[in-house]
Amino acid sequence: RDNDQDWSERLLSTSFVRSYAETSFHEYVDAALERRPPDQNEAMKAFAANAAAHPEQIREIGAATEEIFKEVADQLKATQAQSDFSQYSQSNSPRARMEAATRPSSDATRPSTRLPRE
Repeated sequence: RDNDQDWSERLLSTSFVRSYAETSFHEYVDAALERRPPDQNEAMKAFAANAAAHPEQIREIGAATEEIFKEVADQLKATQAQSDFSQYSQSNSPRARMEAATRPSSDATRPSTRLPRE
């Protein structure tokens, strides 16, 4: 849960998300002052114009999102490695233990030295 809150805070703290909230807020205030219902289309047009004028906001939220995806991928790898080890250590079957021990790692790389061909 801590990661979820941290990730949410990172996204909510970006200027892109703040500008979305500000644009929506401005439309609601304008609508209240003009005694009319809020027009979400107008709010979205203003938000799109702001986003087009500030591409750095798109890059900022893209970088924040990329960091979060990398952290999630790292957590999934760690969870999978723990699961693989747990299955191996709990199995009494020689075949299952051999399969677990010889299963290629997702982080494995090709050998740097060329192997001879027959």
